[in-house]
Amino acid sequence: SQVTELAPTYYVIKTSQAIDRIAAAKMFEQMFKKMGLTDQKSLAEAKKELATFEMTDAGSYKISRKTGWPIKAAYTRKGGAASLSQTETYELYVK
Repeated sequence: SQVTELAPTYYVIKTSQAIDRIAAAKMFEQMFKKMGLTDQKSLAEAKKELATFEMTDAGSYKISRKTGWPIKAAYTRKGGAASLSQTETYELYVK
């Protein structure tokens, strides 16, 4: 998290995070074993797809300096693997 803008009436905090691919690969590998997926060809295909797995989160929060309450909150999550991509975005405003 980082304060990226400081104005007389508000400030903006931005956050971001990304998945740890190595840790995610280990988790998926354990999950495949629990599912009983032991066919080496299937495992190799799954690992190939997971090599391109991505997930990122970003948030932006505009906060009133007078009240400490959010004026605007925005959040975006992007994820995907291979040729599949998905983006979710939420924005909330206080009037």
